[in-house]
Amino acid sequence: MTPLIRRLGLALLLGCVVPWAGAGQINAAKQINAIVSQYSAAEFASAVAQFKQLNPQWRVSARTPQQLSNLGDPELRQWLDESQLLLGVGLFGAEAERLTPLLAQSSPAELLLMHSEHGLVQLSRSLGRRLFSSREQAEQLGRAKPEGELAVWVAQQQANYPQQAPWIAARSYWQAGGIDNISGLLGWLAA
Repeated sequence: MTPLIRRLGLALLLGCVVPWAGAGQINAAKQINAIVSQYSAAEFASAVAQFKQLNPQWRVSARTPQQLSNLGDPELRQWLDESQLLLGVGLFGAEAERLTPLLAQSSPAELLLMHSEHGLVQLSRSLGRRLFSSREQAEQLGRAKPEGELAVWVAQQQANYPQQAPWIAARSYWQAGGIDNISGLLGWLAA
């Protein structure tokens, strides 16, 4: 199956099936904070620009771990607490060690961490409730790879793991890749 057809299938699924999984629960914030790896920063910035064209009322504050390393802990805590939603992708090593206790104490009710150290992913929460009961559960779901049609696989994962449905939906956008899907992730979060 071509990547384009696969992405279109994901877009259709997430536009029709996934909205129940947590979208719309965070729209009061009007701000999304994101920590993305240096590797993904340019693509994420392009996706934010695309998202902002359709959602000018939303503010997106994105930082790389390197940028966060220039902040002291009080400034970093303030930035983490500025929004109702915090998205983190690609966080490993020393940056993950520093962020773990800070994110555990941060106030965003929506904290979606993926493609990062499993100890961080385990901190993910929705509506203020933790999504993972253990590091092992975060590791198990984090290792899961799409089999066959992505849209069908996402729906099966959400049926099998309903508590993690918002995380699975967010991760599926990121897994599909590309500016359109990352912009779609931001739109889904803002819905």
